[in-house]
Amino acid sequence: AAVVITLLAALNHRMRILPAIEDVNRHSYGTIAYGASISLLLLLFWDRQPIAAVAGVMVMAFGDGLAGLLGPLVTSPSWQVFQQRRSLVGTAVMGLASLLVLQVVASIGPAPATPWLLTIAVVATALEQCAVLGIDNLSVPITVGWLWQALSQQGSA
Repeated sequence: AAVVITLLAALNHRMRILPAIEDVNRHSYGTIAYGASISLLLLLFWDRQPIAAVAGVMVMAFGDGLAGLLGPLVTSPSWQVFQQRRSLVGTAVMGLASLLVLQVVASIGPAPATPWLLTIAVVATALEQCAVLGIDNLSVPITVGWLWQALSQQGSA
């Protein structure tokens, strides 16, 4: 189902059947990348450690989603990374929301030790800074899922 939705998102990106889905005021493949990342997370982790897939999807959904909403609304210092505006508020929201989501996900299944959750949130926030063409919608969830899986084997919370 995730692959089919991703293909439909790619078709919509090309043909603008539902233009509101792609209405982000910049050229982005983010919707397609997010669908691809969900598909990859399910393929890579669902049979062995589904909680890693959940962590990747939820960090991107809440962290990036809230950063995208609040960052432009609240005036704060900002900078550009590859011609993409980044703000202190948006970056802080990404980091805090990511950490919160990871803590909630950790409470429901096998998880990395608590200090590793902070590390994963910092890495996700750093990757989100590089959002050229929406590539962060692929890099953040996949990296979070991979780190979750790898660091869970280091010791549970």
